[in-house]
This record gives sequence, C-alpha cells and structure tokens, in this order.
Amino acid sequence: MQNDKDEIRKRILSLRNGLDDEWIRDVSIQIEERVFEDKDFLESKNILFYDAFKKEVQTRVMIKRAIDMKKRVFLPVTDFKNKNILVSEFTNKGESGEVVSGNEIEIVMVPGVAFDESGSRIGFGKGFYDRFLYRLSGDVKTIGIAFDFQVVGKIPADSHDFIIDKVITEKRVIDCHKHITNLRRGETI
Repeated sequence: MQNDKDEIRKRILSLRNGLDDEWIRDVSIQIEERVFEDKDFLESKNILFYDAFKKEVQTRVMIKRAIDMKKRVFLPVTDFKNKNILVSEFTNKGESGEVVSGNEIEIVMVPGVAFDESGSRIGFGKGFYDRFLYRLSGDVKTIGIAFDFQVVGKIPADSHDFIIDKVITEKRVIDCHKHITNLRRGETI
C-alpha cells in the first residue's frame, strides 16, 4: 500500500513541479472563487488556511480576502521536533501571531499532493496533518484545495489516514461524504 502512495506522490509531484507560475496563479484564482462560494466556507468565521509554497494552490489572496470579510484566519506552524502542527492566528499586518489552541477553528483548508473523491489524501508522508486533523473537534469541516489533476482514482487508505469532507478544484466541488455514501449503497459514480 505504501508503494502505491509513494508512486502516486511521485507522479503528481512531477506534474505539479512542471507547472508554469502564471498557470498556477490563474487556476488558483478559479479555485478561490469556488472556495468563496462554498456554503461551509461562507458560514464559518474561523478558518485555518495554509501558506502555500512551491507549486501548491496559492492561498495568500484567499487569506487577505477572508480577512477583508472579517473572518479570523489561522495558519499552521510546523513543529518538526514533535512531528506536530500548531496553530497561530494571522493578523491584518500579515504576520503570524502567538500559537493558540485552535479550538475556535471551524474549517480547515487542507493541502495535499493528491486526493480522491472519497476524501483520502496523500501529503508528504510524515502524517503531520492526519494527526492534527484527528485532534480537532468532529464539527470542524475539512476542505482539500487542489488542482483538478491532483484528484486521482483511488488512494489506498490506512486506518490512521484522516478522511476529509470536500475537495475543491478549479473544475468541481467534490462532496466526499456523498461519494462514500453512494459507494456503500453499491452505486457507481
């Protein structure tokens, strides 16, 4: 199973690393529009984004826009020593504040290398986000944001893998729970 995940990770990262910066910017704007139309996002006041790096879906404009909408924005702080994610509130001045509990978070924008329609994801293989997401309240909504090519047919899931609620790409919004429910009924999508 790990070999399958490693192969998917390698393939998608290779595609993503070959992307043109202008394409990334333009498609990130399309994804942003879908995010800001999403009912769960609109109803949430406290949102954990991630600060995009390299060739990920860009989030800085989303962060600014959310703050302009009077939402509280939080960012993850990676604690490599303890293999953990901490939470910091982002300020209007464009700075991360002190580490906070994160109990107020209502929605998490989840980064990933690859996702599938049933909510499984592949990150960088360290398990930081899986452990972090399991610590949050069961009421917290989780939305993966990705370029559409990052959504693959099926990702093998381990028992410790966190299943997210939605994936938003430039082409679609995938309700992962609906997909899982339909699969349990024996329907194909």
